[in-house]
Amino acid sequence: MAAEKNLDSLSKLRKVKDGQIKRVDGYKVLLSEINIEAGFNARGAFLEREEYWESPEVLEYIDGLAVAYAEAAKPGPSANKPKIDPIRVVVRDGKIFVSDGEHRFYGLHRANDVYGAGIEWVDVIEGEGEQTERNFSRVTSNEKRQLSAIERAVVYRDAVNDGWSVEKIAQRVGKSVPHVYKLLTAINKWGEPLLVQVQKGEISFTEAQSQYEATRRKAKKEPDPSNLEPLDENESGTNLPTDSGASGTDLPTNGDNSNAGTDTGKTDKRDSGKSKTKGLSKAIADSLVSLVFGFEAKKTDSGYTLELSEEQYKAILMLQEQVESELKGK
Repeated sequence: MAAEKNLDSLSKLRKVKDGQIKRVDGYKVLLSEINIEAGFNARGAFLEREEYWESPEVLEYIDGLAVAYAEAAKPGPSANKPKIDPIRVVVRDGKIFVSDGEHRFYGLHRANDVYGAGIEWVDVIEGEGEQTERNFSRVTSNEKRQLSAIERAVVYRDAVNDGWSVEKIAQRVGKSVPHVYKLLTAINKWGEPLLVQVQKGEISFTEAQSQYEATRRKAKKEPDPSNLEPLDENESGTNLPTDSGASGTDLPTNGDNSNAGTDTGKTDKRDSGKSKTKGLSKAIADSLVSLVFGFEAKKTDSGYTLELSEEQYKAILMLQEQVESELKGK
């Protein structure tokens, strides 16, 4: 057993498991040698395992993969046969585990069990890098069944716990910093009941976000008198979101326009002789609101202050540049 702990790659494992692993352009591995590690996958986060893997849409998706595998396994030229991406695996302690491709793993077994495909050898690619990097490969995968917003949030949270900055995560997955903050706020603040509702498809992510913010605003308006003193909203240097959904916080612009956060679709007739100011695009407004929702308020003697991380500050600067560019008509 001690020797197996040093077996952490397919090339090493092939030397001691003769006849179970083949090297071609990639690797071929006996299907019976591939394992699933419980909890490795963000798929079905906050659901019981059977709620996800036995749901009608997932079973239908796996069956589609099984049919494709069975068709590809038939004798004859491969030119017109279905092409399915290899499963990505990782080797630990002498065992092979799926790193990316759990749907395909179950599709292979169903191809054999239901359609008699007789598949023994499976094309695999060995996952490289740390676990967080392998998790990101699932986020950016071209697999048709993409991760849900909550499942992405789980990957982002695990990356933060592994020492990744929000900015680095955004760059890795090709998303904006506010996008990452929005999902991290959901996974860290919403609470499991709301996350479960989204995962089950009972409500949309946007609806859940609105519910969370409504509850959050209500809690701020109705503080517990036993441990909080009433706060005059003018005492705080930054206004938190109002019932209308506006953030109440204007980013600096060259013209110091106070209506930059509202897209009315109209020009200001009071200044028709000067350059006309446009409202912010919905994308920028949504990013700004998502970023503000990720702030943490800290009570002080004079009211509340908002403490920013370095990544949040950089995100604000990025949004400021976008706002100024849009207001200038660039």
